[in-house]
Amino acid sequence: EEQVLENLYWLAPAGGTCLFLTGCVAEGPRLMARGELSKIQTNPLTFLLAASLGLLVQVLTTTVIKATSAVALKVLSQVRNTIPVLYGVLVYAEVVTATSAVGYTISVVAFAAYTQIKMSDQPRKEPASSKTDHDIEMGHPKKVV
Repeated sequence: EEQVLENLYWLAPAGGTCLFLTGCVAEGPRLMARGELSKIQTNPLTFLLAASLGLLVQVLTTTVIKATSAVALKVLSQVRNTIPVLYGVLVYAEVVTATSAVGYTISVVAFAAYTQIKMSDQPRKEPASSKTDHDIEMGHPKKVV
């Protein structure tokens, strides 16, 4: 958990600065012209909640990568992106054109192939709690779980 927070310590300022500056350039003039910046003052808890959820997503992302791999995170992201599409089709009866269906299918199949290739290239991780006989000989006893 400490390494997760340490990663955020180093990455968050750069990411936050980039997002802030991009937002100022892309959205700032329109927000100022419409007077919509006052929404932050009238709804501070909503914006604080949104920022907290964003931080939670970053902590969970780093934790997932640390516990598994970057490929596993990509798989989870692909599943997460598929859910709204299927929900829209099933619940709202959104029309899916043949071109959209073919394009999405190609994307999913290509991603599955990429994931398979990347997973076969990666060495298998040994669980952190398992110790080898060498570790025991060196004075590092096995953890009993």
